[in-house]
Amino acid sequence: MDLKHQKNNILNSFIDETIEKGYWENFNDIHIDDIDEEYSNKTSWVEGGLKCLNDTKGYLEKEYKDFTSFLIIPLESYVTKVGVNFKDEETLIRELSYTPPSLYICEKGWDNLKQTLDYGILLQNDIIKFKDFIFYHVEYKIDGDSEFRRSIIVCY
Repeated sequence: MDLKHQKNNILNSFIDETIEKGYWENFNDIHIDDIDEEYSNKTSWVEGGLKCLNDTKGYLEKEYKDFTSFLIIPLESYVTKVGVNFKDEETLIRELSYTPPSLYICEKGWDNLKQTLDYGILLQNDIIKFKDFIFYHVEYKIDGDSEFRRSIIVCY
């Protein structure tokens, strides 16, 4: 079995199980480095995550039309709110956290995703070269945490 076929099998199995068992309601996710070890290096996370999101989109459009997927790219946390402190892909890579991006599946129009995106800041598409996606920057602090958590949520 070639690597592309193996990657698609891992991704498709994740999607099938997540939807068929209702795991999506509990924010079931898969890290991109679990899909393909090629994405274990931090410099490949943004492009690799977007490629995986695109593959997920294609499978969902064929098999599960009522579902969509999104990618969460964790960023470094800070004690103070810093907002969008990157201007291009290169500076974005420096802001990546230690955890690889994760793919999530949900029903189209899912309230939890809509509420999160409403809280986020829509990013200009000139920051990241992939134009087929919509990027949001989210920054929040949970009671009891010492730092603001930050991430980019990518949708299509």
